[in-house]
Amino acid sequence: VNISNLNHTFLNRQNAICLQHQTAHKSESVQNVEEQMKDRLKEQLTQKVGNGTSINPADIKVTVQGEMAHFVFVKDMEGLSAEKKRQISQLIQHSVKQPTGGTSDYFVMDRAQTTAQLQFIADKLIPEKYKDQMQEAIKNYQKEGMDLQVRMYEAGQEIMDQLSASYPSLGKSSILTEGMKTLQEQEAWTSTLYGGLDDSNQSTFVHSFEAVLANFKENQLQLKNSPEEVLNRYQDELRSKWNDFATLFNDSIIYKLPTNHNSVIDVRL
Repeated sequence: VNISNLNHTFLNRQNAICLQHQTAHKSESVQNVEEQMKDRLKEQLTQKVGNGTSINPADIKVTVQGEMAHFVFVKDMEGLSAEKKRQISQLIQHSVKQPTGGTSDYFVMDRAQTTAQLQFIADKLIPEKYKDQMQEAIKNYQKEGMDLQVRMYEAGQEIMDQLSASYPSLGKSSILTEGMKTLQEQEAWTSTLYGGLDDSNQSTFVHSFEAVLANFKENQLQLKNSPEEVLNRYQDELRSKWNDFATLFNDSIIYKLPTNHNSVIDVRL
């Protein structure tokens, strides 16, 4: 067993931590330890993350529930109809919904798009006197996601330290240090990508959005994190996420994207 392979597994599952082990060249004793590690990690994640965490025992996924708590002020905003406030809440709820699976880099990319959508809501729909409150809510939402990932890395580091202690030949693991460094770099990079969206008109928006997706795909191919067919699926999911958001927005100020499922260029609602 090579400790770097286990490190990579953790570094590639930030929002959906999943231990996937190759058994071909492992002794039975090491496999047993790894199975125990999976159970222990599941228990520790429950303890460390606390209420609001759901775990899928099949692949040890951690999903944040209650992201809407940061945006409860929306229902009490004055000067808007009940229908408009309901629409804003639905847009936020859709935006913060996380993918059901994928690599850590894909989760970071999805979160960057979530932030872009939340910012679009803040710019276009939130009354001026509530804009600061919305910005604070977006920051708190982002911080919550980062804090969760720190706790998951801490849990993963503890488990790997125990495995290394039992099998000194594996060497030391640095999941927490490497993971947080990679996470911070990816967060900054993807935020910059989405910061380049240009909604001046239909053409510039579609072009800028596709440039974001193309940069992400190229980056992932260079890192050899995922095969091209998986990256194509990620791109489609991000397009669909935006188009669903645009449908809920239901206004000509937001543009839809052409997709493989609908090649007709009718990007305005």
